[in-house]
Formats: sequence, structure tokens, C-alpha cells
Amino acid sequence: LKLQRFERAAMPSYWLVDPKGPTLFAYELRQGRDALVAEVTGDEEWTASLPFPVTIRPSTLVRDHSDRDPGTAVSGRHTQGLGSCAH
Repeated sequence: LKLQRFERAAMPSYWLVDPKGPTLFAYELRQGRDALVAEVTGDEEWTASLPFPVTIRPSTLVRDHSDRDPGTAVSGRHTQGLGSCAH
């Protein structure tokens, strides 16, 4: 249901992260429809173009960062789950 709302709202891009892979699924709006533009797993890298260029490795999105200083940025600055690239 949430994905249909993203499409109706014409969100230009969003990502889904399956922490079990971990696998990142990246979608972009193409001709009014959401299109899967990338599916990367583990230590594979993918470079997003929307909303800005950023290189993401799914394994860095889900690893345990509990030992890090809370003020330290995590690679990619995205957390697991459903959300927009514009976080």
C-alpha cells in the first residue's frame, strides 16, 4: 500500500532494504511508473543518481554500529527499512 502511495505521489526515487540479505532495492519513477533500477546485495556497490550521486553498499546499512559515537555519521546516512532517498 505504501509503495502505491509513493507512485501516486510521483516520488522520483525510493529504496527498500531487506536486512536479511542485506539487499537494497532502488526504484525510480519512469514514465509515471515505479521501475526497479538496482538490486544489490551484501558488499556489492551501487551509485544512485537521484536525488544526488551517492555510492551505497547494503552491508554498511545494516551492520551493528552500537559501538560508534552517536555523533558519527554512518556510511550513506540511511537506515534500514522503507524510505525515500531524500532522507
